[in-house]
Amino acid sequence: LWAYAAGFSSSLSMLIFKYLSPVDEECNVYDSHSSLCGWTYCGSVLLFSAIVIPLSLMEIAEQQFLQLLLTTYRFAAFGVMLITAIVSLSIKGPMSGHAPTSELLGARFSGFGLMFPTAVYAFNVQYNLPDSLTPTRNKKSLLRVAGAAQTTSLVFYVLIGTICAILFNPPE
Repeated sequence: LWAYAAGFSSSLSMLIFKYLSPVDEECNVYDSHSSLCGWTYCGSVLLFSAIVIPLSLMEIAEQQFLQLLLTTYRFAAFGVMLITAIVSLSIKGPMSGHAPTSELLGARFSGFGLMFPTAVYAFNVQYNLPDSLTPTRNKKSLLRVAGAAQTTSLVFYVLIGTICAILFNPPE
């Protein structure tokens, strides 16, 4: 939960500074020494807490509408990312990137340190899968349902990762 709080709060702080703040500076909570940036981050943590704590006290069945809404949003966000990356790749081609530092069978491992924790984090958000599967009436289909959910996630992440790797760091 702390990772979600940190991600939400740092992103919201950055957006507030970028679009709403009269101060002409960036708010990167990890680099900034601005007290206003720190207070914005703390306020964002409080906002996240005000939203998440009541939701965590609810049963999964009580969150049905919210979960459906958020699932629709996730698919729409993945769709927008895929479509914009594909359109940009087809119109402009690959963007200029840094030269690879190491290659083995055409793969560049210089970005592995950034990719691996992101991939682990992305698949780790499925931790509440048992709570989601508990209300299922037909228990024989649980393996198929869980497998389909993980496969869908894997397909989206591989598509986005592959297309964005070509778009933002083209082969030379």
